[in-house]
Amino acid sequence: MNSYRFLVRYTQQKKDHIIVDILSDRFPGPLKTIADALSSVINIVFFTIVSWQIFVWGMKLSESGELSETLKMVYHPFVYSVAAGFAVLSFTCTVEFITGLRKPSMPSLTTMAPAENDGCNFSDKPEEERT
Repeated sequence: MNSYRFLVRYTQQKKDHIIVDILSDRFPGPLKTIADALSSVINIVFFTIVSWQIFVWGMKLSESGELSETLKMVYHPFVYSVAAGFAVLSFTCTVEFITGLRKPSMPSLTTMAPAENDGCNFSDKPEEERT
């Protein structure tokens, strides 16, 4: 679970997560930008609250000296680690929100021309045989 916090930030930064934008693809540019900004603000608020509450839980565990049931080891450092991961995710969403406001609206995937070789080739045949 500790390495998970790094993967969430990386996935958010690279935009490798699944985005369902059935409706927003049909929005005009300015409206799509506003919808994306609103979604970013909701993400920022949500992940900030999650990080804060997990940190508060870690403080309670630290103060009580609670140990894990099986191994009898302190686990509040792991809880703090998860809280830090969500804080970094919130920061990443904030940076994306700010950069999203600065640039003009991006064209949707349906209006973009397909790349000739974008590195996503799912053919079993070698490139020489495909041509």
